[in-house]
Amino acid sequence: MSGFPGRRGAPATMPRGRYAVEPHRRGGPLVVRTAEEQAAYDGMYPDGPWRSDERGWLLAGGPRNQYVLHPEDVLPLDLHPELERSHGCCGPGGDDGANRVCACGAEVATAYAGCVTPYETLFPPAAVRVVPVGEAFGGGPDGHVL
Repeated sequence: MSGFPGRRGAPATMPRGRYAVEPHRRGGPLVVRTAEEQAAYDGMYPDGPWRSDERGWLLAGGPRNQYVLHPEDVLPLDLHPELERSHGCCGPGGDDGANRVCACGAEVATAYAGCVTPYETLFPPAAVRVVPVGEAFGGGPDGHVL
């Protein structure tokens, strides 16, 4: 549970050492969808409304095809300088967009570790390059590493 103290309601969505690609939009910023998009809502999250305010139904506006990793497989990243992006009652919720940055300041990931969120870290496709393990480390078993 490194880096994410507090309570979580669910185990990690990914086992250690694996990753998946999430085809749906995930995370923030939350955006208002058109009436047509709302009519097409199938009742399932992600891509569906799960919060509303004076503007209407809010849906996940994050990118599609994000890489999903177990949080403990991620190298240490800094908190986003806009600390409100890391809010949540028991850990970061991911509603406000990327909440982790690399040392250069680039937004590279969204950590989820709240009591009502999945326990995972998502990387947008633009922040990731998948390479064979042997190429990344100069030899080793076949496979890939992020």
